[in-house]
Amino acid sequence: MLARAFGIEGFPGEKAVEARLWALAESLLPQRELVAYTQGLMDLGMPRQDACHYVHSSCVEITPCGQSGSWVFSPTINTPALLLDVMRESPDCESMAALLTAYERALRERVLADMRVQKLLQLERSRNGTDSLLSSCLVNDCLKAGKSVDEGGANYNYIMPTFLGLATLAALLGVYWIATGYIVL
Repeated sequence: MLARAFGIEGFPGEKAVEARLWALAESLLPQRELVAYTQGLMDLGMPRQDACHYVHSSCVEITPCGQSGSWVFSPTINTPALLLDVMRESPDCESMAALLTAYERALRERVLADMRVQKLLQLERSRNGTDSLLSSCLVNDCLKAGKSVDEGGANYNYIMPTFLGLATLAALLGVYWIATGYIVL
């Protein structure tokens, strides 16, 4: 993936290309607190040899090299829209604490419901053999097992929700706090 993203020509298995890819991968790692990333992966149950061999596959996601499949932006949750839904459904929230409690409950319910849908989609893909086949070609464990990511070929396979509009959500809550007198300017 690095070769494609950065336009590195040649076969990644060649020593010269592999050396360039490793140098590039190392340059993309955080310069501080690298031990904390690795330790965090091990705390979550990843073996040391895998935890020490990972890449950042998106702005916030850590992926073990050649061993994982992940659906980064799925499900996507629009946090300001959810807040507005909660405010419409609970117009009689008597305090900010009550609103935040209702919002937290709604957010948990939405995440659980959306994750169930993603799991069902994953199950369907595993039965039909579609959608994850291309990404499975990039996962060493899938190649060894002869299974796609969705069929259980990847050592690590997870779904990671994305929460859109967090800055807007914070602004909406600030306006609400001011409008309800919770914060006085």
